[in-house]
Amino acid sequence: MKKTFKFIILILLIYGCGKKDLPVPPLQIQVQKVTDLKGSLYGDILKIEWTIPDKKIKGFMIYKSKNPMNIPKCDTCPLTFQRIAFIPILYSSTNRMSFSEKIEKGYNMIYKVIVVSEKGDLSEDSNYITFSF
Repeated sequence: MKKTFKFIILILLIYGCGKKDLPVPPLQIQVQKVTDLKGSLYGDILKIEWTIPDKKIKGFMIYKSKNPMNIPKCDTCPLTFQRIAFIPILYSSTNRMSFSEKIEKGYNMIYKVIVVSEKGDLSEDSNYITFSF
């Protein structure tokens, strides 16, 4: 009896119970990113536009990197973006969103958009658009 009990305990210690595998993080649904960011200049007003990529969106964060034109461009330096706006979602028949701002002369500017889901999850960066004014 003792040997049988020890054998059962040994088997349980070796095999345990349940399936053994590496831990897996919970499944996260990716937030679709903006892929068609475009911009136009109207005098000193820049208008950027994009298509709404998904239906379960809270809004969009607009970011800008701004560097003086008189400073040489550094290809190995990281881009520094500042968040300049949050645009709440407004659905329309065109399924398009836009943002406009007055820009200053003498700067190279790069813009990107990040989608914010209803749950607060963020998408990857959109494509970048660059303007020199």
